[in-house]
Amino acid sequence: MRIEQNIEERRKFFDYLLGHYILDFSETLTLETNEDFIYLSNPNTYELYLINVVNPGKIAKTWDNYKGKKCYEVLQNRTEPCPFCTNSFLNQDQYYIWKHHNEVLDADYILKDKLIEWNGELVRMEVVIDISNPDRTDQVLRRSLDGQNILMSNIKLLSEVGDLKDAVKRLIVKVCLFFGAESGFLEIFSEEDMVISWNKTRESYYITAYPKISEELLEHWSSLLNGGKQIIIKNLDQIRPEDQYLKDKMIKDGTSSICITPIFSGKRLLGILGVKNIKKYWTELSILNMLGNHIAVRLVKEELQRENARILYYDQTTGYLNFEGFKKMAEFILKSNPHRKYALWYSDLKKFKYINDTCGYEIGDKVLRHWADFIEESKREYETFGRITGDKFVVLRGYEKKEELDRRFEEICRKIELLTAEFGTFRAEIACGAYLMEQPEDRLSLNEMIDRANMAEKYIKNKPGSNMAIYDEKMRSKVVRELQMKSSFMEALKKNEFQMYLQPQLSLREEEWLYAEALVRWIREDGTIIYPEEFINVFERDGMIPHLDHYMFEQACGYIKKWKENYKQPLKISVNVSRVTMLQADFVDTYCRLKSTYGISDGSIVLEFTEGIVVENHVMFQDIVRKLRDSGFLCAMDDFGTNQSSLNVLKAISMDILKLDRRFLEDKEKVERRDAVLKCIIQMASELNMETVAEGVETEEMAKSLYDMGCDYIQGYVYSKPLSTDRYEAFILSQ
Repeated sequence: MRIEQNIEERRKFFDYLLGHYILDFSETLTLETNEDFIYLSNPNTYELYLINVVNPGKIAKTWDNYKGKKCYEVLQNRTEPCPFCTNSFLNQDQYYIWKHHNEVLDADYILKDKLIEWNGELVRMEVVIDISNPDRTDQVLRRSLDGQNILMSNIKLLSEVGDLKDAVKRLIVKVCLFFGAESGFLEIFSEEDMVISWNKTRESYYITAYPKISEELLEHWSSLLNGGKQIIIKNLDQIRPEDQYLKDKMIKDGTSSICITPIFSGKRLLGILGVKNIKKYWTELSILNMLGNHIAVRLVKEELQRENARILYYDQTTGYLNFEGFKKMAEFILKSNPHRKYALWYSDLKKFKYINDTCGYEIGDKVLRHWADFIEESKREYETFGRITGDKFVVLRGYEKKEELDRRFEEICRKIELLTAEFGTFRAEIACGAYLMEQPEDRLSLNEMIDRANMAEKYIKNKPGSNMAIYDEKMRSKVVRELQMKSSFMEALKKNEFQMYLQPQLSLREEEWLYAEALVRWIREDGTIIYPEEFINVFERDGMIPHLDHYMFEQACGYIKKWKENYKQPLKISVNVSRVTMLQADFVDTYCRLKSTYGISDGSIVLEFTEGIVVENHVMFQDIVRKLRDSGFLCAMDDFGTNQSSLNVLKAISMDILKLDRRFLEDKEKVERRDAVLKCIIQMASELNMETVAEGVETEEMAKSLYDMGCDYIQGYVYSKPLSTDRYEAFILSQ
């Protein structure tokens, strides 16, 4: 509360000064004699706008009614521009100082010329200082020279010192010493209202951050200060009687005099520069305006650098670090904390594409922002995180014990799960891999450690629920093996190393064996057999699975054609279709073309889709099933019962076959309840005109129970394991 009161009091004080003690230009303070004056004119048309003098009674007769006349007419009694006019030399950054004898007034002057903004227009201002007294000549020239020196010194400082705060600190000290001021400050209006101040008496230096001021207040201040106006109070006697509040405030703060100068970039107020309790060089306060221009250049440069950093190192969706920004910050943190234990987390949100597809990208981005906020809230000192891409985040966590990492991961997971309640259409789960830096030798290059955390994340990703896995060499071996499989995949396809195996399905009603499921085995040239559980998920995760699905489908088509030619009997084969393949734009057209090319009869091929595919892509799948069935394919839902939306899908989509998840049959403890559920499912499928297939059947007893329940087909080791095509053929012929 105290900080808020200080902010409010500070801004109230400044606002009051703005309303009562603004000078259009501080150069009026240089009018120390009755012969000094200032004039403003248009640098292009020479039209006089203003003449400001100490004693109007000294104005020459030619100056009466000067407005609208030319400066050379009024001040020099000429009919055309002066040959010695300095207009072409002028700018806003510093004075052009020169000496001149005015024949009209028959007097010598020191002239200080520059361009200023006045009433929204860039005009020429000339400060005319009488130097009839030789002593005053030296005094004016010395003051002007000292002022230019301090100005150039600070300009150099702003351009050469890399750290803005250090540059400003040194600038304030120089300015205060020049004016004999007791203290000075620079207040910057940015994302945070930052005040950098210096006090000569205490030789102290402060940086204080305040909440950002409102745009409305900033716009109000800009309108009052626009044109380089300054707030100047030379002493307490200058304060009007009705401004007792201001006087009391200055006395309380120990302020006897003050000058506040705005810092503008175009029309935008960037900050204010102030000096308090000034002892000398009052006539040179306009230097602060010129210095403000250079401070503005530096502030805008810093602002552009921050914006570039935001583009280079910050993620536009979440507002936090991107991958490059994370790496830069993580390198710094690890170098600064060489003996601290750290964990590198590589995590992603499961089924994030499903969230985007079903809820829209706006909701997807909102989920990412929520997740990033959760990580930020849990972040401690000397920790950082960043978004790599999509739904992938990398986090650097400090820790003492491993249990601490588990606790913090579970905390994030709990918050993520709350998103389910908010959006109500998905279950949010996290897969996280961690690489631990327990010992100094565990600190590898950052990229190596990220790769290892990524390996751990891939190892855990396909397990249900939110999980975190800690990297070990076993994972590395698994990942290396996966990389080897991926690198040799296309060559293996060309060499026909992927072979179709067939697992017979017994028709319980017809007692026929002319049904089978096509399963793949990878048999290397050296005879090594790789089973599908090792490579299917790998190829699916990396988008390579459509090549294998197409290959297996064509193998099945070729075998059905060959069987029919040799045995004149129909053969029905079920072929699995992955989620990635189904989402291919040409999926239906490609399969229909191959079916036609091999002359496959309608009803001879069953395409099996896992229940998860059906649920995740409900609308698209409904359209695909309709097209496939119209083209003579049978469609089966595989692994039925693994998803909570199963019944809703059956209600909405017409399919031909229901394959019961083998986990139904694995429950050996609650047999009665299991059988009751199975019986209900089989009966429901029958009423929906769907055939049922039970896979994973291992005993005659289970086969008989399924027969009694009305199941249509049995598939499992009770009758046969998957067979090569030659052995399958022998098996069928032996029946």
